[in-house]
Amino acid sequence: DLRKLVLFAQEASSSVVAHDVSKPLIFAAGYSMGAIILANYCGVFGDDVKLHGAIHFSGLHDAAANLKFKYSAATWQAYLAYGLKTNFLSPRALIEAARRGVDVSRVMSSQCSSVVDIDQDFVSVYHGYNGILDYYRDLRLAYDD
Repeated sequence: DLRKLVLFAQEASSSVVAHDVSKPLIFAAGYSMGAIILANYCGVFGDDVKLHGAIHFSGLHDAAANLKFKYSAATWQAYLAYGLKTNFLSPRALIEAARRGVDVSRVMSSQCSSVVDIDQDFVSVYHGYNGILDYYRDLRLAYDD
């Protein structure tokens, strides 16, 4: 939870500052999924963000809009999907996924070949969302725009 981390950093940095030194400033940076999380955090907390600056790289403003771009699904999403499958879907994670209702055989097959496929077949099911759009509503800052 990013909010808990920011509040913890704020408290920890304040407790180690000498009385004659100004309070340290907290900045944040995010890349890819980290950028999505950071953008959503800033959007949700607005004036109470507790950060003095933030920058995000490659975060989505509207994840559902990505469903319309077939080129991305056939190119860079395929590359990322392969990386997700080989680096994050360990045997232990797959056992838990199956317990949560994920069709592990489908996820590990060539039928699941893009990030959108992984979001639909793995992430949204694993985390109990009512489909990919429900997950994307929760993921993106711009849903209500």
